[in-house]
Parts: sequence; C-alpha cells; structure tokens
Amino acid sequence: MDPHHHYTAARNATQPTQTPPTTCDQRTAEARFMALVEDSADICWLLHTDGTCTNEFTPGEARLHGTYRYQREGHDWLDSIHPQDRTAVVETLFQVIDTKQPDTLTCHIQNQNGLYRPFQLRYVPIYTQSQEVAEIIAYGIDITEQQQQRQEQEEEQRASAKKMATILDSMRDAFFTVDSQWRYTYINTQAQQLLGKSSTELLGKSLTQTTLDLFDAFFLRKLREAQNKQQASHFEVFAQTRKKWLEVQIHPVVDGFSILIQDITERKNIERALRESELKFRRFVESNIIGILIADIYGNIYEANDAYLNLTGYTLAELKARKLRWTTLTPANFLPRQAEAIVEFLSTGVSQPYETAIQHKNGSLMPIMMGMAQLKTSSTQVVAVVLDISDRKEVEHQKDVFIGMTSHELRTPLTIIKGTLQMIQRRMKRLENAEETPSLEALRSINEKNAEDISHALRQIDVQVRLVNDLLDISRIAVNKLELTCERCDLINIIRETVEDQCSTAPQRSLLLELPPLEHLFVQADANRIGQVINNYVTNALKYSVPESPIKIGLTINDGYARVWVKDEGPGLSKEAQKNIWNRFYQIKQSTATSDGIQGLGLGLYICQIIIQLHHGQVGVESTPGQGSTFWFTLPLEEQNEQTG
Repeated sequence: MDPHHHYTAARNATQPTQTPPTTCDQRTAEARFMALVEDSADICWLLHTDGTCTNEFTPGEARLHGTYRYQREGHDWLDSIHPQDRTAVVETLFQVIDTKQPDTLTCHIQNQNGLYRPFQLRYVPIYTQSQEVAEIIAYGIDITEQQQQRQEQEEEQRASAKKMATILDSMRDAFFTVDSQWRYTYINTQAQQLLGKSSTELLGKSLTQTTLDLFDAFFLRKLREAQNKQQASHFEVFAQTRKKWLEVQIHPVVDGFSILIQDITERKNIERALRESELKFRRFVESNIIGILIADIYGNIYEANDAYLNLTGYTLAELKARKLRWTTLTPANFLPRQAEAIVEFLSTGVSQPYETAIQHKNGSLMPIMMGMAQLKTSSTQVVAVVLDISDRKEVEHQKDVFIGMTSHELRTPLTIIKGTLQMIQRRMKRLENAEETPSLEALRSINEKNAEDISHALRQIDVQVRLVNDLLDISRIAVNKLELTCERCDLINIIRETVEDQCSTAPQRSLLLELPPLEHLFVQADANRIGQVINNYVTNALKYSVPESPIKIGLTINDGYARVWVKDEGPGLSKEAQKNIWNRFYQIKQSTATSDGIQGLGLGLYICQIIIQLHHGQVGVESTPGQGSTFWFTLPLEEQNEQTG
C-alpha cells in the first residue's frame, strides 16, 4: 500500500476546524527555530500530525537535492525517501504521534545525482499545553561517513581477527577460548591436536563434556579459581592420559577465558636429566675421590671439596673467608705452565691435564695432575679436577731407586765371583810357570785355597740366583701370574729341611728349632713356596743379627692355624719400620750389610706376604728396638691331622 495513503487519511481525520491565534511567544519561538533550521547543514522537516510538511526546503535539503525554496512546487518530502524505507518512515512517524515519545530510524535519502545516502532520522514531537502532539520535527543527519568508517573498522576488525587466527594457528602451543559456561569458542590447530578432536566437534560444547580425560580435577579447580577471582593462573600439570607435562596459562577475558597450553615434556625431561647429572656430579664431588674446585682464571676459588682442601691443608672456613687463591698456592716455577693452560682454556674452553704442584699450608709441595673445563659458555669461570699424584711420583722415585739398586746388587755378586775366579786363575798360572815342581804340601795348600774360593763363588751365584728369582716373582705378581702348586704336605718336614739347608750354608751360625711333639702336621700348600718364605725369614735373621747370637725357629698351633715364627736378637724395628717393612723396595736405613756384602733389593718380605696371602694366611712381625724381632706367618691346617707324639 502507498505510504501516502496513511498520512492522507490521518490528515483528513485530524484537520482542525480553525487555527488558534498566534501569540508573541509562539512567533518568537518559531523565529528561533527557523533560524536554527536555516543555519543547519542537516535536513529538518516540520511535520503536521497528518504527515504533511509545513516548512520549505532547508539549506541542507536544498544542497542535498540541488533544489531551493522557489523550486518546491509539486515536491513532497517523502519523495526523497528510498521506496523501500518509506513504509518504515511513515509507520515510525505515526508511532511517535501515538506514543508521544521520540524515536529514531535509519533510512536512505536521494541526492541530486539520484544516489541514496544513509541518514539517521529522528522524530521529536512538539506538544500543546494539553500535552497533545501538535507537530513533529523530523531531523535527518547524514551518516554516510559514519557508516563508511564503521565498515572500514569492521573490515579492519575482520582482517585483524583473520590475522590473529592465522597467528594463533601457526603457534606451536595449544590455544583456545571458552565462555563463562566453559564452552569452546575458539580452538587453534595445536589445541585440536592436543585435545584429539576437531573444532567442529568442540565449538559450542563444554570442555567438561568433551575433553574431561585431559582436564582433570586439578585443572578444573584452577579454572574455577581464576573465574571466581578474575585473576590469571599459571601452573604445570602432568596429563596422565597423554603422558605429557603441560604448562597452562589461564587469562580471564570478557565473557570467558583464554587458555594457553604448552607441551613442556621435553623441557621436563631435560630438567630431570640435568638434575640427575647435577646430583651425580655433586655426589662425585662429595665423594672426595679426587679434588674438585670451582674458580676463575684470575685466581679466585669459589668452591672446593674436602679432597682438594686436604691437599692444601686449608679448611672450608678459610676458603669461605677468601684466604685461598690458586695463584698463591701454585709454586713460582709452575706458574709458566699454569699460564699456558689458561691460554689453552681461553681458546678451546678446556685445558688438557697437566702436571703441576700445590704448596701445602705447612710449606711442603704436593705434586698434582690438573685439568680445567669452562663452567659456562664464554665464561672465565672453570671447574678444575685435581688428582693427587704423590703416590705415583713416589712409585716413579722407587722405580728409579730400584733400577739403580738392582744394577748395584746384581753387579756386586758378579764382581766377587769375577775376582775369585781371577785369583784362582793367577794361582794356576804361577803353578804352571814355576821353575821347580811344587812340593806336595804346596799343592795341597793351593788346592785348599782354590776350593775355598770356589765355595765362596758358588755362594755368590746363589745370591745372584735369589736376586733374579725375586725379580721374576715381582714381575709375576705384577701381572697376577704368581702360580701355586698346592697339595697335601707336611709343614714340620718343610721347616726341618729348610733349616738344614741354612745350616749347611752357614755352618758357623746357631739355628735352634722349637717344634711341637708331633711327627707330622699337614697343610694344603705349595711346599717350595712355603720353604721360600721360611728361608727368607731365616736369611734376614742371619743378616741383621751378630754371628754369636742364635736364631730360633718355631711352630705353634692355635684355632685351626699353624703359626711359624723366626726370632733373632738383632737391632729390632721401630713402629714405622714394622708398618712399612712389607712394602716393595723398602729397606731399613740403619740396617747393616750381610757378611757377604749383599744388601738386597727390599723385595723378599713383600713376596713372602703375597705368597702367604695366596695360602689364605697372614704375616706379621713383633719387635722392640734393641731387643730383636720375631717374624711369623700363619697357615690354615687340614681339618684332620694325624697328631702322634
């Protein structure tokens, strides 16, 4: 229906029979109103209650239509309204008349080029004294620019939203949003992978209904706390169903939350491995197997374990008081080597282990092996490993001493043998070159001297053999190749035979046996090796005691063990000597040489100790300086021994 019909019928029904007289106040108000309308750039129509317009075109309308007052004939104000908007314009007009309340709508008004521009049209009723609607002001504001701006803003918002969606989808972390009812409103690609469902399956649905397998009671409690307090929440949680560690950030937003979830499983594994590594390193440091310190290249020491402090003689309190600097602990002659190590460290981050020394608090020098590694990248701080090599240095020293001593000890018997043989050779030449035949008595004398010298040479050969055998035994012990041939043997018989051999070797010495009243005492042993031990004990007793004093050899039985002992009346041993005498190459400083001038290599008792240990026995010595010594060893007895008196 033509909208003109509405206001034409209304005009006919409401046309007043007479116009009331105009007062001065009314004329003044109308003048003011018209002045405002004339100056306005917007459209303004003054409408009767029948929908007709009372005023001519305003300048704003004229500029819009390109029409002025004098051109108004035959033109109605609704003609400029877009046909599709006219019904709404008329209906809103009469609604304002009926309700007596202002109202606003948007419509399109045609300009002089025939184009329709959007306008915001507002109806404002003018009341009579009886509060009836007398007229209506229709005020139109061109909102073309506002709509364009709004469209541009909407386009920018859409572009921004699209860009943000692209960014969120390209994230490596899961991101999604939920409303106040915890229903999904946005889910990026990573979140879909984490949740195991597509956005189609999740959008608009509650996370408690769709993904409760991931979001447990702990997560929901955190979400509820963030909702109640309207505060962000940041926490870590282990998802049992996914076997993953997750870092969760919940941020309250308008009408819901944004939730960011990062898979930190790899980081947790690295952290755990790092903690385990640090724990192992800390345990290694605290084990004090070797010295470890944390320092810098300028000499400052920040931390050190007990093993390092023991090498220096300083305490932890002195370290904390900054009284230790490795530059002052390093002897001056080792500083150049230390400088080379620092140059290597600065260029490569590590320094290869090198030998240096630490000056102990008491002034002594401790030989060490030291290596450094960078504590952090591009850092001057180092973690240094310090190994005490004093034992190795002592072994090297013993080795040097041993080589020199061995050369001397092996050469001495050979020198004696050579001298003896040369003496015999000279006698034989003199006898051969004699002008007269020697008498029988002279020949007998020469023969006796030669026999005595040959016996002496043979004894030196025995000494040489014993030295060589000791060296062979040491080499076998070093490679665990000292083998035993154990069998059932009579220990009493071994003792007797060994002592008899010694008596024949040194007939001028007194060897006394103190044996239990037994014919036999059986043990599982290598008879030759046990004889070697007894022979060594007796030889040492003869060597370190005066010829006039007797040597006693005895045997006792106690708790299933046989105890063999050799007692002398020599100078005795100090406590230190008793402790060290079983070590390789150890020799008593105040010891006297043997009658044949042979000192020995300091290996005999060490070899004896190894032999007895291989027989599951023990060795020992009891001595008091100036009162002689008693060396002993024990052997386990067989369970059954025929003990006959």
